[in-house]
Amino acid sequence: TYSKQKSSGIARTFVETAAVDEFGNVVGKSLMDVLKPVVTITNIKDLFNPSQAQTLKNFFTYALALRSQHLATRGIESGFELGDLKAVIQQFDTPAWRQAADELTTWAEHPIKWLERAGGLSPGTADVFRSMNPVYVMMKRAFLDDPAARMGTGRLFSSGKPVKAIHGSGRAVIHPLVSMVEQMAQLIARAHNMRVAGLIADLAER
Repeated sequence: TYSKQKSSGIARTFVETAAVDEFGNVVGKSLMDVLKPVVTITNIKDLFNPSQAQTLKNFFTYALALRSQHLATRGIESGFELGDLKAVIQQFDTPAWRQAADELTTWAEHPIKWLERAGGLSPGTADVFRSMNPVYVMMKRAFLDDPAARMGTGRLFSSGKPVKAIHGSGRAVIHPLVSMVEQMAQLIARAHNMRVAGLIADLAER
């Protein structure tokens, strides 16, 4: 559909060029810029370069560990052992990676603001989201019949409503780079549809 194509194009802008608002104004860094302290990136294909794969996996494992550790303070079971989380954080923690994790959270927050401005979420939801998620990395779980899960890509990785409550699980996590871009497109599409519906309702009342 047009909405899906448009949202996919905007999501690509978020990945390659910059985070933008509904009017195309730049409001933050692109995903590529966020990840530049982690890996060498000159174009989007570099994100899928095998030579970068292990470093990216290490970074997202680190970011997942930071988020899982915070979830534990909220009494939410992430499915990972606390001892493993501490070991991962200790191994990979650097100022550059800590900043990249913070900027990744800011990047993921932008479509929440789209929804908020479109009337799909209550005012202030984005602020609540950030306060509850100092580090946000999407933890989309793989099911046993997921091809990536069957490939056995590690304990943390296998390779609806976009904003969901968190429930603990022991299933493998799909690579956040993939799931976060998918979520970005879904949230933007929802915000776009709500904005269009609002405009139609306004016209009908005139």
